[in-house]
Amino acid sequence: MTRRIDIWVESAGLGHVTRQINLFEHLRACGADLRARFIIDDRPATAEALRRAGHDFVTRDANLELALEKLRDEWVQEPPGVFVMDSVDHDLSPKAKQLLTSENVTTVVFMDDPGDRDVECDIQVNALPARSEASQKTGSSRSLRGVEYLILPPEYAHARKARESRPVGKCERGFVFFGGADLENFTTVFLDAVARTPRSVEWTLLMGPAFEHSAMAERRARDLSVSVSRHVDSMAEALLRSDIAVLAAGNTLSEAAATGTPAIALSQNPVQRENALFFTETCGVLDLGGPAADLASRLAVAIEQLAGDVKTRSEMSGRMLRTVDGLGGRRVADVILAEMNRRA
Repeated sequence: MTRRIDIWVESAGLGHVTRQINLFEHLRACGADLRARFIIDDRPATAEALRRAGHDFVTRDANLELALEKLRDEWVQEPPGVFVMDSVDHDLSPKAKQLLTSENVTTVVFMDDPGDRDVECDIQVNALPARSEASQKTGSSRSLRGVEYLILPPEYAHARKARESRPVGKCERGFVFFGGADLENFTTVFLDAVARTPRSVEWTLLMGPAFEHSAMAERRARDLSVSVSRHVDSMAEALLRSDIAVLAAGNTLSEAAATGTPAIALSQNPVQRENALFFTETCGVLDLGGPAADLASRLAVAIEQLAGDVKTRSEMSGRMLRTVDGLGGRRVADVILAEMNRRA
């Protein structure tokens, strides 16, 4: 069996590619001798994330059906050992189904689908936390669903111990991130909110590489004494150093849960909305919903309330740590490797 793993990612933001970079780290940590080839669209931020992680990639055709057809033709000569598709809905294409049912390839589908649809493949992973019983699957040989399968970097497995050694106290440092693209421009909403609050928290605002309004936001942040960063070496360390976080309700909210960092969540799309509702119900995260005319004023109130309430932050932190243990990537890697060994 070839040791190549083809990883197809969709990239409206950077969540899908980040998840797969993390998964490959877990596969290697489990001893897998695999070579990754990412198959991506032409978004520069996606390519830059892969270059930074040291991965090979190819840019696929902008036409989805044509891109899938070309990949199928490539496999006639040299199929991979594993094919991973991480997207919102690319698996619904009939040509994708041909790839996902390839007889000699271990196929894995990652998706964020509140409807928890069934996909014909070997292993199906719905990374969206489950707020209800998972539906019965007949298409996939193995279906993984729930927060125990969240794919976070390996360092998050040790985050619980680090947080527990630092009791929740006065709120001095805050961390803000709205994803690689911040498509709803929540950065401006946050800065509007900070302008209405006392300057008692030292904020660090991480702006993603695909955020279109970064220059204007950086000038405004400087006027509000908000520190701006374009990159962090370790998201886990950035969250662990923080007493409070204001985040988009995507991957980073799950990372905040793994570090026990009390959070306020804003949702950019229905998938993030579902994620925010889950962490509100299970952990007490403050969910402010999506874009709205009064969002900045409500965020200002939420920041003041959460920053000033040590008891609420302490309880929220404990519930977050009990919900996400940071071991999901290892669990998924073990399932993939077991399927590969079964086929060998």
